[in-house]
Amino acid sequence: MRRSPAALVLAALLSACPARAQEVAAVLTSAAGPYQAAFESFQKALGRRVPFWRLPAPRPGSAARARVIVAFGGEAATQDYGEGAALIACMAPGLAGRLRHGERGR
Repeated sequence: MRRSPAALVLAALLSACPARAQEVAAVLTSAAGPYQAAFESFQKALGRRVPFWRLPAPRPGSAARARVIVAFGGEAATQDYGEGAALIACMAPGLAGRLRHGERGR
C-alpha cells in the first residue's frame, strides 16, 4: 500500500506532539474502502495502533480519553467530540473553512 503524503504529514505532526497513544483516536465515516485505506496509511505512518470506530457506532471506551480525534470523512468531522478534544479532519473537502475549534457537530 502506498503511503499518502497527507498521512505522512499528519503522522509526523502527531508524533511530535506530547499526546500519548491512548490520547489519539480515529473515527471513520463508514467502512468504505477509501476511508479504511487512509486510516491504515495514517496508522502505519504513525507507527502505532490507534483506537478507532466507524459511524454510526458510538465512541468506544478505548477512545474515551482521546485528546486528539482524527476524523476521516465529512460525517465524522461534524460530530461532537467535546470541548477538550482537538479535531483533525481528513477527507472532508466540503467542510473546509466551516469547522472551527469548539464548534459542536450537527
